[in-house]
Amino acid sequence: MPDLDIPTTPSAILPQQPTAIRIVCGFGGLFLLTLGCATAYFAPLGRGFFSVEWGYAFTAVGLSLLLFHAIRDGDTEVRRVYGLLGAIGLLVGIGLSLTPIKLTGMDVPKVGALLLPWGALSAMLGLLFLVNFARHETTGKYAAWVRLTLGGAGATFTLVGLGLGLIQPANMVGAGSVLTLLGLAYLIAGFCTTDTSTGWPALLAVGVGVVGLIVATIALGNSIFPTVLYSGPSGLKGANKKPEAWLILGRVVAIGVSLLPLYALRVKHWPKWLRWTLAGTGATFALLFLIGSFTSIGLVAPANYFVPGGLLLMLLGLLLSGTGWLAVSDHPFAVLTRREVAGLVYTPIAYIVVFASTLVAGLSQWMFFGGLQDNAVIAEPLLANHPGFEILAAIVSLFAVPAITMRSFSEERKSGTLEVLFTAPVDEWPVVLSKFLPALGLYLMLFVPPSLCMLAMVAIGGVSFDYQPLLTYYLTVLLCGCSFVAIGLFVSSFTRDQIIAALLTFSVMLFLFLVSFFGPKLSQNITSLPPATTAALSAVLDRLGYLGSWMVALKGQLELNRVVFQLSLAVFFLFATTKVLEARKWS
Repeated sequence: MPDLDIPTTPSAILPQQPTAIRIVCGFGGLFLLTLGCATAYFAPLGRGFFSVEWGYAFTAVGLSLLLFHAIRDGDTEVRRVYGLLGAIGLLVGIGLSLTPIKLTGMDVPKVGALLLPWGALSAMLGLLFLVNFARHETTGKYAAWVRLTLGGAGATFTLVGLGLGLIQPANMVGAGSVLTLLGLAYLIAGFCTTDTSTGWPALLAVGVGVVGLIVATIALGNSIFPTVLYSGPSGLKGANKKPEAWLILGRVVAIGVSLLPLYALRVKHWPKWLRWTLAGTGATFALLFLIGSFTSIGLVAPANYFVPGGLLLMLLGLLLSGTGWLAVSDHPFAVLTRREVAGLVYTPIAYIVVFASTLVAGLSQWMFFGGLQDNAVIAEPLLANHPGFEILAAIVSLFAVPAITMRSFSEERKSGTLEVLFTAPVDEWPVVLSKFLPALGLYLMLFVPPSLCMLAMVAIGGVSFDYQPLLTYYLTVLLCGCSFVAIGLFVSSFTRDQIIAALLTFSVMLFLFLVSFFGPKLSQNITSLPPATTAALSAVLDRLGYLGSWMVALKGQLELNRVVFQLSLAVFFLFATTKVLEARKWS
């Protein structure tokens, strides 16, 4: 029989399946997760081969392997299983947070007693799996579902957290801050996975910005005007009961600053509601300052509102307002920032860094509790004895900063997108700042886990502590983080290789870390140089040693000379990075 020439269609080209990752991370992670949960359940009953601590460790490692598998494996069945796992984590977190339960030391069951740590932890794990499901999912209805889930959950968590803070500022030290930060994480994930230019995502982003601005304004007003209206004209007098020129000048400046939002009426391209809202708010603030300058209102001295509840409400409100603006704005800086944040969300580096910081925070909290058991009384400031805010945080920073910044410009140069970007009408500063702010935000997330541990101690254990050292510490860490990230960006702008950028940044961070320990002794032992040179070298080494300023900040003090030096370093290296990009643009 003669051969028949039967036409055939080309074979389907299938993507390479990540078999090794499925076996090691998928099945291995599932096995460790099951083993960990079983150990944590049976160990308190005297059964099993491992202790409860090992159960928690197995569970953590198993979840980490599953999360890595969810990031790397985009197969249809796999991604939807992890999407279902993320939805279960979100629902379990909500259920745990709303279930009334009576813990040790409570007289009656309390709603929200399990929010810290189990409710928030479950919801956060659900977010991580949902983000990767949204990244891989291509079917329209499933993608729309997960985006709506992220946006709805984020808006709900945020409104509940801010509402608790507005009702009672003390709630911000605990449930209020945790729910607001959790909601902000869900909102950012939702904005990164959908188009925010039209439809409900655009309305949600605008609503988030407006709500954040309103909350920040209310918190600012409650922090200032009860005291101003109560003290009245006496607030402009010094200890000798006579008017002080500098107090009067400060009041005039405050009124002038309050009137600045009136300029919004002249900005015609802004929405009318926004212009009149800003103008009305500024006029109200100026009027209250004027009233407080001539008369006093109130018979009872106002309670302390600003620290810590009012300050947390202001900061979180401004953070929400900025997030809403970045989500809908067409400014080049906002567009590039959204692109960079999405890049961080979709890469394993961010998850690895945050997971490592969480493990270190758990270790440091365990060490801190051991110190509390060994010492019946630990004097304030309590944070000065917490290892998670000192040496362990510095060690995490040593490795985290290179990991965060190594891909900033190196990846752009290697893929060729940096040259394409420079062909657009975009200056160097928006490009650098769009890389800088997301990296700085991820760096600051390293210090969230130990703070959540302290909030859990307050919310669950009823142990209060002095909050002022925490405020000075975070301000110091913020300014030092600016210099660290700026240095990493500067190094990354020189090379196409991420590994080389990471090694060079690690070398600089290691140098700064060693200077913190050996700098003072080194400058004291140098005797061959002239005294003036030795004094100058000692001053430089003292400023470079950032650990000293961290430890001083944990005592509630702020060393302005050191933090201003760190801020100057950040400005210098950011400026140098823009010049490097400018030189490459014209080369």
